[in-house]
Parts: sequence; C-alpha cells; structure tokens
Amino acid sequence: MRKSALIGLVAVAGLAAAANAQTVTYSWSVVSGSTSLNPGESVTLALSASRDMGDFYAGGKFNIRIDGLDATDGVGGGGAAGDTDAAYGGRRPGGANSGYRNFPSGPMALTLNGNVLEGTGAGGSIDHATIPPILGGNPDLANPTEFFRFTFTAGTVAGTRSIVTQFTDAQIAVNGIPSAASFVDGAIDINVVPAPASMALLGLGGLVAGRRRR
Repeated sequence: MRKSALIGLVAVAGLAAAANAQTVTYSWSVVSGSTSLNPGESVTLALSASRDMGDFYAGGKFNIRIDGLDATDGVGGGGAAGDTDAAYGGRRPGGANSGYRNFPSGPMALTLNGNVLEGTGAGGSIDHATIPPILGGNPDLANPTEFFRFTFTAGTVAGTRSIVTQFTDAQIAVNGIPSAASFVDGAIDINVVPAPASMALLGLGGLVAGRRRR
C-alpha cells in the first residue's frame, strides 16, 4: 500500500519536474488592421502560447506594458467579440466549454494603469486558466493556442508603441495535470505614422525654410 502511494507521488513529482523544464513561448499576431497605423486607425492583436510539451496550454497570469504609449492612444477590448458565453469574456471566442476563463469570472474588464493594461485578477493580472476535461471542459489542443485579444487605436502622436507581455505565471497540462512552466514573453511593435496632412505641412515648412535661407 505504502509502496503504491510512494510510486504515485514519485510519478506526479516527475510530471511536475518535466513541466518545469519546459517553456511556454508567447507571441502576438495581427487579427485585423496593420502594425503601421495612421492616427485614428486600429489594429486587433491576438496573443498565443506555444508549448514544448504537454496536452494543452493551461493558462497563466500577465499584464501588458505598452512602451511609448501616448495619451491620445486608445486601448481596450478583451477579445470578447464573438464569445457566446459572458463568463468567458476576454478569452478566445467560443462557447461555455472553450476552456479559457478569467478569474474572477465574468467579462474581462481591462484597465489602463499608466502604460500598463491590467485585468481583474490579483495585483491587476489578466488571470486565465483552462477547464480540464475531467471537469467537463474542452481545452483547445492547438499548438500554438490563441487565448486573448485586444485592440489598439493610434493617437495623434507619431512614433513606435512596443507592446510587451509581462507574465508572472504560465501553466501547461501533462496527462491532464496543470503544472508550472517557464515562459518567454511576447512583444510586437506598432508604428504610428503622421497623417498625410501633417506630412504636407512638414513639407511646406521645409520649403518655407529653404526660401528664407535663400
């Protein structure tokens, strides 16, 4: 009896050790729009997780830092568009068994704190996890797995906005058991370019300056 229990504990410990030795790599992709925006234009970005091993991506905790963010820029949306169950708002569009949900449950409310986009989890995290099959969930087995979306709208100030994830926890499931894994944050640059009218004014200013020099 004790020997069987010991074997079971060793097996679970082995799975956890194997998961910790693996890495979840996060990456951004463009759902709609472009990474080069004129003022007022928007881009919708999707965040995906690639895993080295395991049955499925089991979730994690993160927020989003936007370097170069201007006060005229707009951020929002949690990827709830097309989601058929409000309890999974902010997750990959799908039904009640799509697997990904936020904590606490309910539509994900995103808040901009300085240049950091935060969720409703502890410490402002965007806290998400899968519902394992044993509890009736139907996790997405795709690798990579898309699990989050948000929209960025360019303001009036030209420049580069670097959108970087800041994960504090990542999990993969091995034999259905979620285990902590190491992770690599994802980043993408959005370039806001001057509006054509602004470019014309810059060009006109250059002509005037040239004439003055003559």
